[in-house]
Amino acid sequence: MALLSPPVAPVFGVLAPPALPANQVCTVTVQTFHHLGNTAYENTAETVFEKTLLRAGSEGHVFRLLVRSFTQTNTSGLNRLDEDMTKLKEELVVETDEAGRLRRVLNKSQLKQRFEELRPSMLRKYTDAPFITPGIINNIGLVLEGDGYLEDVLNASPEYSLLFPGLYGRAYTATPAPLGRRLIPRVLGNLDLPLLTAAARTESVPAGVAYGVYVTGQVNEAEFRADDLQQATRAITDQFDLDATLRARHQESYEFDDRHELLFGAQLTDYRVPGVFSTQVVSTLKTAALPSLQ
Repeated sequence: MALLSPPVAPVFGVLAPPALPANQVCTVTVQTFHHLGNTAYENTAETVFEKTLLRAGSEGHVFRLLVRSFTQTNTSGLNRLDEDMTKLKEELVVETDEAGRLRRVLNKSQLKQRFEELRPSMLRKYTDAPFITPGIINNIGLVLEGDGYLEDVLNASPEYSLLFPGLYGRAYTATPAPLGRRLIPRVLGNLDLPLLTAAARTESVPAGVAYGVYVTGQVNEAEFRADDLQQATRAITDQFDLDATLRARHQESYEFDDRHELLFGAQLTDYRVPGVFSTQVVSTLKTAALPSLQ
């Protein structure tokens, strides 16, 4: 009698990048819900980008990102800075790697000049703002100076990680396979949440979608500073016997057309220590073709 072979996950074609990416209008919506003790915070921010291809290459492409508009429902606290940050980043020229992930910001010198123009008015504007100190404003300039700092900040954000998810060049199957690392910054104070991600092909996709990818993330226990979390929760609650175990989930979903152009993206990040704090961030990306200029 013949032995049965173990089931093998179906193999699909490689998700290759489009040879000539289309120019797009990209709308990114980020909804944030946060509870800490008896306080609650909610915000919905929407940014509309104009994404234009400047140069195509075999090892990545160069795009211009223009911010067409930015709105948010909560303008209190540190959110007041977002309007100024939008002015600072209203035009970015970025280079992607082979996977389509943002690799470098190419117009940093322009950003530095723009920041120096904005900084005096920002310092005056926030003189009486208790949460926005001169140190916070000056640190923005330090991010622009550092090698790779700005890129790390952008890649960790919902907006730019959706615009440039870095999924090209792989053949995805129905079985999740290791993808890489993801960092969720400042989940509590200065504590970051490092994730290990895995990706699989979505087996059922809507009409008009040729390829779907589903990403999950798990806490990277080797890098997560659990002791720092415990100290922070003890300081908040004054309970030294509190179970400070972090419960977290991270999910992403992407849809591509038959040219492997990104059509839609979504991310959900949820983390909490029950009885202390909880945060949920839901982000979506919708794209549309940018009309050609005649």
